[in-house]
Amino acid sequence: MPAPRPAKMDDTMRPMWAPLTMVFLTVAAVSLGACREDEQGRVLLFNKGVYLGKADTDITADVRRALGHRIQRQASGGAGTSGGGASGSATPPNIRPPASTPIDALRERLRHQSGN
Repeated sequence: MPAPRPAKMDDTMRPMWAPLTMVFLTVAAVSLGACREDEQGRVLLFNKGVYLGKADTDITADVRRALGHRIQRQASGGAGTSGGGASGSATPPNIRPPASTPIDALRERLRHQSGN
């Protein structure tokens, strides 16, 4: 007795293969497209508190000297910016003295806003 022949695919099964093939090809294309050059060699597993990136290079003596001068200039207040610390200027700051109580401050504010 001859072996039974496999059943022929009828028209009801054929439409199912086309979408499955398209899905498979799309997944394959997306996964292969994700293998970009800049994605290779980066850290994927992280250890808490441990830097796993590239090591820093040492700075030159000139850069170290420039940073030291910058630190000294900022510590002495001679950076030339109006940072908020004491700059050593002779003019007093233009700051209102605080009101005696919060209600007095509100009354003073109301007086200024009303135009009197």
